[in-house]
Amino acid sequence: MNDFTIEVDTALVDDALRRLVARSNNLRPVLLAIGEDLTESTKQRFSSLQDPDGTPWKPNSAITVAWKGHDIQLTGKTHQLRDSINYRIGETGVEIGSPMKYAATQQFGERGHLWHELMVKIDIPARAFLGLSFEDETRVLADIRDYLDIV
Repeated sequence: MNDFTIEVDTALVDDALRRLVARSNNLRPVLLAIGEDLTESTKQRFSSLQDPDGTPWKPNSAITVAWKGHDIQLTGKTHQLRDSINYRIGETGVEIGSPMKYAATQQFGERGHLWHELMVKIDIPARAFLGLSFEDETRVLADIRDYLDIV
């Protein structure tokens, strides 16, 4: 029987694993990058007038156009909703949203909404601006890969 020894140098792998553990203890940098990216892509939906899946937002009704004097969907002339989009990071995640009271109505829609100025009930269609598009998912994965680039 022949005796032999196999030696494997695992220094690179060991070092990479040590750096991975160190990075996983502080996710703040990658969460900040994800928050910035998703906030910008969410704001871009107000220009493309599409939900995260690429479905065009429904146009404003004739009543809305008459009341507002324009047909600018969701943004209006002041862009308050778009400009209010922000993010908040936690220990292990990122939340994207808006503090505006009507943000949920725009995201999910509302049936039988009463406009006091016109005294009519209308249905507000959902115009989703929050969510992850395929491009967003790709960008988030790239942020994570960049952050974990330890080799």
